Amino acid sequence: MGHQFRVYMTQNDESSLVSTLRSEFEVVVMRPVYYSDEDRVVDTLPDFDCSPTDRQLALTSAEFIDRVVVTRFPKGHTRIDLINSSVIEFTRCKIDGRNLRPGRFWYQLQAKEATKSVEFKKWSAKIFRFIKRSLVKLETSLESYSGQEAEAQSKEGELELTAW
Repeated sequence: MGHQFRVYMTQNDESSLVSTLRSEFEVVVMRPVYYSDEDRVVDTLPDFDCSPTDRQLALTSAEFIDRVVVTRFPKGHTRIDLINSSVIEFTRCKIDGRNLRPGRFWYQLQAKEATKSVEFKKWSAKIFRFIKRSLVKLETSLESYSGQEAEAQSKEGELELTAW
């Protein structure tokens, strides 16, 4: 079982949120797939027109970084196990012309191979509450939130917040 919600954020919205998460909660942003240990942690969010592998990120606490489960593959890349690790998946939004496609925050409560710690469950719930309070709740059938800039650009007709 997991928890998730959709988000609509511009690149500025994302950068601002991630910066706040880093400073207030010591969140570490990682690439779920990387080729060298130096590339594992993301210091600066890639631009929106980044490669598909940089559209999905993993958030964890500095406290849980040692609990991140990875698989190293013979071809040289490493993949974070998003189900069994103490991480929150952050799939970034995508702009397609005037259409802003949603991103998502998601985490799995129950690991397949081990029980997730009580500390992670409390931390991830706290991060979700903070993110939701930082964004604008949208009146949609699915639980969705918008960043301030995305909301303003949507109201001005500059961006259309679309389904997938």
